[in-house]
Amino acid sequence: MCCIIVQNRTPTLLLIRSGEHRFGAYLSHPPLPTCNWSGSPACFLFSLTLNMKVPYHARQVSAEHKLAEPMALFAQDDRIFVGDGDLTIDANLATGTSEIENCYGLGLDAESPEAMCLMAGAPVFDIDELEVWSITP
Repeated sequence: MCCIIVQNRTPTLLLIRSGEHRFGAYLSHPPLPTCNWSGSPACFLFSLTLNMKVPYHARQVSAEHKLAEPMALFAQDDRIFVGDGDLTIDANLATGTSEIENCYGLGLDAESPEAMCLMAGAPVFDIDELEVWSITP
């Protein structure tokens, strides 16, 4: 069972360190395991290592999903999805995957090595440290 639960409904900041890579996500909603898409176009991914912001764009989504609502965040008991696979965190909070250009991106070719390795240096990565911050006004 995933144990990232933020008690209030304020925006959330996820900070991840994987080796020498530091990156994360700003989420307009907390990652509660509702099994429903949430968030807004205000969400974004970022890399502190590369000093870049990766905005939400929703250009490419899988055929099974419709864009009736932003596909910024999806949390379930065993995984958190930021975008449609742009960044995932497994329930054990020790591993994750990243492949930008699904719902977040910079204009890279989808499924390219650059899109798959931009955030963590590899498409599958170990999470050495994870911080979750609730942002209150």
